[in-house]
Amino acid sequence: MTSNRSPYFPKMERDVKTPIFGVRQLSGVHVSIGSTTELFRGAPRVNLSLNPYSDTPANTMIRNLHALMERDPSIAASLGELDEAQLIAAAIQRRRRQADLDELRAVAEDPTSNEGRLQKLVQRMTWIFGGEFLLGTARRNLTVRDQLDVALIRPDGTLHGVELKQASIKKLVTGHRSHLIVGPEVHAAVGQAMNYLRELDEKRHQILADLRIDCRRASMTVVIGHSGLITNAVSSREVDETIRTYNSYLSRVSVVTYDRLIENAQRTLDLASLAE
Repeated sequence: MTSNRSPYFPKMERDVKTPIFGVRQLSGVHVSIGSTTELFRGAPRVNLSLNPYSDTPANTMIRNLHALMERDPSIAASLGELDEAQLIAAAIQRRRRQADLDELRAVAEDPTSNEGRLQKLVQRMTWIFGGEFLLGTARRNLTVRDQLDVALIRPDGTLHGVELKQASIKKLVTGHRSHLIVGPEVHAAVGQAMNYLRELDEKRHQILADLRIDCRRASMTVVIGHSGLITNAVSSREVDETIRTYNSYLSRVSVVTYDRLIENAQRTLDLASLAE
């Protein structure tokens, strides 16, 4: 109820009643207007309040919602059926992945970054390779002598390993007569990946019995170098062409540079954003 004073009649006041909400019975006991309230004695009291806005920070609201869903799993199931909830979850995931990708890009472009720093980032963002990341215990116990930097399970159930090397490789691609070939550090990294695959093949039955992982068709990706950090006069296009030619003669091992890996991941994020 509000009281408004008319500008033309200062002494006249008028009461305006505006309905805020209405209540309509959907099911239950029919109660006519003016009937007794005995039916509602002992019923739980429900308090209604209007809250057109809130000054609660968004992160606090999300934490509260997360705690509520942990206490009552049925709430999470109900929210999962809402299109809006799925959109919010996708937006949060995309934003987190974009932040991780930006950080990886900055570290990969830093010539002082070492393998450990790059490995720490990549291990938490294995979505850039696809597949399902294995638990750390399984990764350490795959073989006795070697350890994968990143172990993935492809959708077809095969194991895919990732060997991470430094991004700053001065002779990533070098000249040989009138052509370009990959540098010696790329050859060494690929040789290491081949030895690891041989070890997986030899221990296949043991790994299958202990971890239920079939390594018979395992493959490897070697991430090494960055076309923007080489010192010789070779363009990014020439680096891509040289590595593409090199990969065409390999069977279970492929080589990719950090800048191409990041570019492909960025394209995936951009396409996902357009699809929403």
